[in-house]
Formats: sequence, C-alpha cells, structure tokens
Amino acid sequence: VALVAFIIGAWLENRQAGQDPKVGEIDGDDIHYSEFVNAYEEIKLQMGGEPTDYMQSMRMLNAAWQSLVSEHVFTPDFKKLGIWVGEEEFQAILNGEIYSAILAQAFGDPQTGTYNPQNYQLFCAQIAGSPQGEQILALIKKQIRFERAMNKYTDLVRSGDYIVTGLGAAEGRAFLSALHTIA
Repeated sequence: VALVAFIIGAWLENRQAGQDPKVGEIDGDDIHYSEFVNAYEEIKLQMGGEPTDYMQSMRMLNAAWQSLVSEHVFTPDFKKLGIWVGEEEFQAILNGEIYSAILAQAFGDPQTGTYNPQNYQLFCAQIAGSPQGEQILALIKKQIRFERAMNKYTDLVRSGDYIVTGLGAAEGRAFLSALHTIA
C-alpha cells in the first residue's frame, strides 16, 4: 500500500508541475507515468478496489505492467497479421458458442464452472446506468477481445511451428536416407 501511495503521490506532484515522467520502456515505446497509472486504475477497478496487503499490491502493479506489455507488443502484431475479433464472433463468445476463460471465470456456474450466458446478462442488467459498472463491463469486453485475438495468434504460431517441424523432419529423413545410400 505504501508503494502505491508513493507512486500516486509522485504522479500527482509531476502532474502539477506539468511533467509526465517516463517510468519504463516496452518494445521501444516510452511508458509514461500517466499511462501506467491508468493501467493500474483499470486493474484496481477489475479487482474491486484498493489492495488490502503488500502482496496484492504487487500483483496489481505487475498486472498493470503486463497489460501495457500486451497493449504495446501483442496488439500491434495482431493488427499487422490481420488478427481481429469481429462483432459476430464477439457475440458468439458472449452467447457461449466460443469458449472464453474470462467469461467462464467471471460468469461461470458455481457447480460446473462452465460459462452461463444468463449470468452475464443478469450482470449487464444490474449494472445498467452505473458508470463504474459500465467501466467494468468495458474492461471485461476488452479482455475478452484480447483473449480471443491471443488465442488466434497462438494457434497461428503453433500451426506454423508444426509445419516447420514437419518439414524439418522430412528433410532430416531425406538427408539420412541419402547418407545411407552413399555409405
């Protein structure tokens, strides 16, 4: 909690002085204090508020940094590769036709652990008109889209690795076969 207070205090001081200091770099992009604090605030919102102990504070700070890594590293790659989640596909995820670990965790049936679209719809109805609820919902949707894009990216890499490995194995067998015919 003291670390978070220090970070926010320093941010406020720098903001009042008209500064936004660099706090790190990700893939060549400067990460400024305000960007990090915004990511941290999103994590706090997702986790239900202020951290209750040092370990939770550290987890939240790490999660904020990891969200920035995702935003600065993976998201641009997704765009370059043409990986995106269309509206029909997104609706299929929300309807439970396409699996989402995020939805299963947040809106899963307590007995089975499987995603229940009715729980999601009930949540949406309960938060309607609440600015904080709408913020949480927007973050959940952002995470779902990122999760799906990451799954597509992982599948693409995995299938490419399989093809390369398969081609490498065939070439290796041909080479060994050629060696045996020479000997």
